[in-house]
This record gives sequence, structure tokens and C-alpha cells, in this order.
Amino acid sequence: NPNHPATGLFCEVRNPEFIEVETEWIVDNSGSMAGENIEKSIDLMVIVIEAFKKVKEDLEAENLVMINEDPVRIGVTKFTVFPQRVTTLTQPLNEEKEFRIIDEISQIGGGTDEAETIDTVYKELNLGKKNVIKLIFVLSDGAGNKDGVAPIIRQIEEDDEVILLAMGLGSGADQVVETYVEPLKKFIQTTTTHYINPKTGETTTATTEFVTGANEGTNVFGFAAHNPADMLPYALDFLKKQVEKKKRELIY
Repeated sequence: NPNHPATGLFCEVRNPEFIEVETEWIVDNSGSMAGENIEKSIDLMVIVIEAFKKVKEDLEAENLVMINEDPVRIGVTKFTVFPQRVTTLTQPLNEEKEFRIIDEISQIGGGTDEAETIDTVYKELNLGKKNVIKLIFVLSDGAGNKDGVAPIIRQIEEDDEVILLAMGLGSGADQVVETYVEPLKKFIQTTTTHYINPKTGETTTATTEFVTGANEGTNVFGFAAHNPADMLPYALDFLKKQVEKKKRELIY
């Protein structure tokens, strides 16, 4: 509504310092996640939701956003063998949404295959909009479908629009990180060098193998929380740093 009293103020804050945040949570609901793994996953999501709700309330109180506008958006998808959308980014961020997330994520059972889930969620994010920081958090305790995940991860890295953090929990934490980081490792290059002994004239061949590239991409990260309780402080710090980084990019 162009006549709404907050419209002018809202337009004024549409500057590089004002960014929106979209976070998609992809949560493993397989049987092995029962207990502390799923409990800590829910704790993390609730803390982020509450923080986002407070941000929204503060912006509304200062008339910096229009009525029914959500500058911070959360979507949640759970998966076993198949994905199940719990809530979308476009659904309002309120207590009803929060309770639905807690209830749905608490229901455990089934196997683990996250490939279709990640692909679907990635395509729904607001790609192309520069003032939106877009994050995907994957919470799991198993290796999952490594072959299915690999091309999606490479696409996310190539597009360079979405930040993905895969957090492995418990005894399978390292396997989760490997599933998401491994596709970004470059091929092993082999260099063959021929040396001629000046005294004997004999030729010696030396072969050197090395891996090019880092083990993580610029926007795909992994964290192994062998103790699920470690996930909370790491994820919150990660989210804060990514928002600050995005703000700096837009300003400069």
C-alpha cells in the first residue's frame, strides 16, 4: 500500500545495510536421529526462530517494514527416504508455525536419502535477489545418498548464491561432512618429471600426485558435532558471521 505511513520509512531503509534473511532447514528424521540428536536440532531451530521473531517485532515497532512483510523467513523440510515439507518460506513467522515445526520434526522414523530434499529446497530459494542472504542448514547423523547429493552441491557452489552448512551429529558426524564437502574436492593431478643423470646418461622418472583446490568451497561448509550440544554455539556464530559478511559485500 503506497499510502501506508510506514512506506516512506521502509523505502529509506532499502539500502545496502538492510538485508533480508531466508533460512531453509533440512532435517534428518530417520530412526537413528532419535534422542539427543533430534532434541538438539529442535533446540537450535527454536532459538533461531525466536531470534528472527524478535527481529521482525523490532522492525515493526519502528515502522521499518510494512504490515504482513517478513524480512526474515524460515522454511523447514524433514526427510527420511522422501522429503516432506513442514513449512515454507512464505508462511508467516509466528507461534503457530513454530509449534508445527516442533511437532513435525519430533516425529521420527524411516531411512535416509536427502538428495531430492536439497534439490527441491534449493530451487525454492529467492535466487537472484541481491539483498537477501540465503542459507540452507542440513542436520543429519548419516552419510545419506552421497552420489545423489554430489551434483547438487557442485551446482550450489557454482551458482554462488546460497550458503549451505551441513552439520553432522553424533557418531556419524564425519560421514555427513564428507558427503557434502567431498564433491568439492578437485581431481588428483599427476605430474611426471624425467631426470637425466649427467654422469651416466640414465633417465629417472618421478611421479608426483597432488590435490588441487580446498576441501571446502566458498559457500558450502561442514561441521562435525560429535557432541550434538556443540552444534548450537557453532551454528549461531556461523549465522551471525554470514549475515555480517553479506552486509559488508553489499556496502562495499
